Amino acid sequence: MAGGQGDIMICVLLAVLNLGVSLLSTNLSPASPCSAEATAPASGSATITRTGQRFQLRRNDRPYVVRGACAWEHLEELKAAGGNSVRTWGARDDPQLYDEAHALGLSVCAGLWFDWVPDRPEYMRKQFADICSHVRKLKDHPAILMWGIGNEYEVGVSDPRVWEAIEELTAAVKEIDQDHPAITVVAEVTQEKVTALKRYCPSLDALGVNSYGGLLSLPDRLQEYGWDKPYFVTEFGELGPYELAKTSWDAPIEMNSTHVAERWIAPGFERLAEEMTAGRCLGSYVYLWGVHRQFGPTASWYHLFLESGERLGGVDAAIAAWTGAAPANRAPQIVSFRATAERKEVAPGSRHEADIVVKEPDGDRVEIRWSVMAERPVEKASRPASYPACIVERNGAELTFTAPEEPGAYRLYVDVLDGKGAAATANVPFLVR
Repeated sequence: MAGGQGDIMICVLLAVLNLGVSLLSTNLSPASPCSAEATAPASGSATITRTGQRFQLRRNDRPYVVRGACAWEHLEELKAAGGNSVRTWGARDDPQLYDEAHALGLSVCAGLWFDWVPDRPEYMRKQFADICSHVRKLKDHPAILMWGIGNEYEVGVSDPRVWEAIEELTAAVKEIDQDHPAITVVAEVTQEKVTALKRYCPSLDALGVNSYGGLLSLPDRLQEYGWDKPYFVTEFGELGPYELAKTSWDAPIEMNSTHVAERWIAPGFERLAEEMTAGRCLGSYVYLWGVHRQFGPTASWYHLFLESGERLGGVDAAIAAWTGAAPANRAPQIVSFRATAERKEVAPGSRHEADIVVKEPDGDRVEIRWSVMAERPVEKASRPASYPACIVERNGAELTFTAPEEPGAYRLYVDVLDGKGAAATANVPFLVR
């Protein structure tokens, strides 16, 4: 479609907001960052086709099933594991990521960050223009697979105009780039969300869903709620802190990495494989392929790797799902982990014991590392403070440690390394009072 025709289409979409002036854009002339122009299909072009009730993602006119991870690091390991795509969020994308992904043969679900702040119309208009400019800049990059518009922007929002804004953005993105699908990413699904998406967002090619504790029931719920387009699972993995039991001082109790892999990631891949066979789910992105430095009350929450680079059991589950075989070197497995201070209030400087039982599936000799760290505020982008002086005596799988002298919330961590690039990790909370 020519630039002038695209501008007319976008202006019609703006009118539906009935706000006097659009919350998102203004003056969309052919010279505007959001004006459309016809281009030849880009290298890496993709589309979603439908045959009856079955959907298929095609890239360069070939079937393409997403075997992806939310990642900005360990991309070579992702490729070696059998992965083929990475997902970004768009707030602070590193432009080099696209080049690195393409060099490895990985595609990118390019995130377009979106904030819903209707009381700041100037911000909304600038945001709209910035998003369109970003799409124009990247649309011909050979790594682009699709556009992910927003990420969990609807959480805590009851204003239906948010869906109208997503439709306006989707239509504009697709007018600029006709060679890649556009999806929007929501935090889980409800009947209300699906109804709103179907009513207000007809331009979407598919839906992206971030699902953790609800993953195994997600396919059934999407059908029950009447979602009739394809979907991607854009995040899944370790359950969030908000989904697990907590101590009396509100510290979430994190699963060890073995349980995360065996109870959530591996079953998640299995359930989604059924949906991909049925032609409803077009692929998934496991979370998080690296180290999360900006979220979580612990030094390990959501991680599929240790900070020192070793992969955890969740990566093994991904390799098995993507290649059909377990990795040659499997991660150590935690059978049990106990500490006398676990989930307890203890006195400053008090003495405690801990022990761990490990299964090494390949018979490798393991190294066990212990540490005491402070609890991290849920959204503080920093590593928790460490207290090495609290480690009194190590004896292989057994430990004697003391509680820090300063009152507060802490955790005892244990990492198990096989010396060949694989590991397991666990922690228990305790309170010094």
